[in-house]
Amino acid sequence: MSILFKGLKFITPKGVETAQDFIFHSGNFFPATQDSKSDQFEVIDATGMMASKGWVDLRCMVGEPGLEYKETVESLCESLMASGFSKAVIL
Repeated sequence: MSILFKGLKFITPKGVETAQDFIFHSGNFFPATQDSKSDQFEVIDATGMMASKGWVDLRCMVGEPGLEYKETVESLCESLMASGFSKAVIL
């Protein structure tokens, strides 16, 4: 299902864009058009919220192999996804 975010601001390399409506569909954001009908989407009031492309964690450590009780690759990935990171550098 597609989601309509009303009043969402985007952080870009050029700065923060003014708030507008965006549609999230198939893992991508698209600007909403005038003919986008709210009844076609799940609507979320995103006033005051900001979005950006995924972040990169530049310093991650994994306990595999040998110290799995500290962190596994799977638990690291779950933590990164929950935090908005899309990439990681593992030391």
